[in-house]
Amino acid sequence: MDDGTGLLACTLWVNTEAEWATRELPALGDLVDVGGRLSEFQERRQLMVTRFATVQDPNMEAFRWLEVLATHRDVLAVPFQLPVNTV
Repeated sequence: MDDGTGLLACTLWVNTEAEWATRELPALGDLVDVGGRLSEFQERRQLMVTRFATVQDPNMEAFRWLEVLATHRDVLAVPFQLPVNTV
């Protein structure tokens, strides 16, 4: 997987041959929405894929970058404060 900042190996485990036969894998260059869990194998990062779908709307990539920027602004850039004990 290439997100524009670098490459990341992806691993998708399937349980049965029938499940594998029903999956349509994306082609090189396809825009794909992927979810999963980051892990490390042989000292290299990888994404253990739990879901993926080929995206047909080319605006989805720009929308996702806007989501990332908003999350950084609203969550990650705000200093953490413990809640005041109201008991």
